[in-house]
Amino acid sequence: MEWFDSSALTLAVFLPLAGVAAVALLPRAYDGLIRGAALAATLLALLVGAAVVPPGSGRATWLRSASARGSAGPRPLSPAT
Repeated sequence: MEWFDSSALTLAVFLPLAGVAAVALLPRAYDGLIRGAALAATLLALLVGAAVVPPGSGRATWLRSASARGSAGPRPLSPAT
């Protein structure tokens, strides 16, 4: 699947745009078809996006490179000294 390796990122970016274009071209009367096409485009984009991430790459390695901390939410106020 060498062709996928060379074009996976392009697919991950433009597949949702192609899905939007396909949904926009469908008549409003076909509500079920619109929902199905939107779901299909979303699932395809999800699969391609999941295939782009290399296996065993770890969990959010870019967070460590950005020196992000491991806590979320508001921090308690410290008294002024």
